[in-house]
Amino acid sequence: MPLKDRLRTQLRRLANDRSGGPAIEFAIIAPILVVCLIFTFDLGNALQTRIRLGEAVRAGGLYATSYNEDMNLVATAVTNAVPDWTNVTVATPVLACYCWASATGVYTTVTCATTTNCASGSEMRRYVSISASRPLAPILLTNISTIAFDHVARVQ
Repeated sequence: MPLKDRLRTQLRRLANDRSGGPAIEFAIIAPILVVCLIFTFDLGNALQTRIRLGEAVRAGGLYATSYNEDMNLVATAVTNAVPDWTNVTVATPVLACYCWASATGVYTTVTCATTTNCASGSEMRRYVSISASRPLAPILLTNISTIAFDHVARVQ
C-alpha cells in the first residue's frame, strides 16, 4: 500500500475516532467549574464572617443593656464573643441620649446624665452604637476587603 493511501486511511480513522471526546469536554469545562467553586467558597466565607461578626456585635449590645456605664467593657464583650478571631477591630461604642421635645415633635440629643428623666419630664432614651469590622482576604471577590457590622441597642 502506498504511503499516500496509508496516510489517508490513518487520517480517516482518526477523524472517526470519538474516544477522546469526554476528555476534551472536561478540559473545557474544568476551569469554569474551578472558578465557580472558588467563587462559592469566597462568598460563603464572607457570609459566615458577616454572620459571626453580627452575632458578636449584638452580644455587645446585649451586654450594654445591662452594663452601660463603661463603653470599653462593651467593646470587650464584642471581642470576647469571637475568641478565635484576633483581627477584629471594635470602635469605641458611643452612648447617645434623646429627649422628646413636645414643641418640635421630635427627639433631640441631650447630654447623658445620671438621671433617667428629661427636663420636660419625659423619659430619657439611651442608645449605644456599636461598630466592628474584620479584614477578609478572598481569592476572587477582591472588591470585598473588610466585613463590617453596626448595631444600635436601646439601653436603660
